[in-house]
Amino acid sequence: MMRNVRPDSFELRPSEIAITSNQVRFYRARDAVAAGQLADRYGASLVDLTWFAPKDEIARIDVLVADAAMTPATQGSP
Repeated sequence: MMRNVRPDSFELRPSEIAITSNQVRFYRARDAVAAGQLADRYGASLVDLTWFAPKDEIARIDVLVADAAMTPATQGSP
């Protein structure tokens, strides 16, 4: 599944909210396997957002990577 990802088919952008744990989100049932592979690879929680049903029909998988400064193991550390 993941071999079909092209280098020009994704974008990196900062989050406007603090990400405290790694997550992989998918919006279409047919993307669940690829999203699961990413979640396994990056030690992330898999989040099923198929109920959301965005208007566009393009494949979309969001990978949210926690800021090391915000993870529970480091919160409150100087």
